[in-house]
Amino acid sequence: MLLPLVGGVTPPPIIVGDRGFVVTNNSDFLTLSAALSRSRAVQHNACADAANSNTDAGFSVVGEEVDALTVPDE
Repeated sequence: MLLPLVGGVTPPPIIVGDRGFVVTNNSDFLTLSAALSRSRAVQHNACADAANSNTDAGFSVVGEEVDALTVPDE
């Protein structure tokens, strides 16, 4: 299961594991909701890193939201 691609950054996939759900390269979670939350948080952090390291990223990360419509000043 994948969350939407945002700013060219993909979230880690979620797979069914022995004890619930596994976020790839991360942790096991008992509920899908918790796994989705972790996958979204990993994607959020990767988007923030991309936006902060590249002023031409074409998006910005503000708090918990990713704003794909905010374009950096030219």
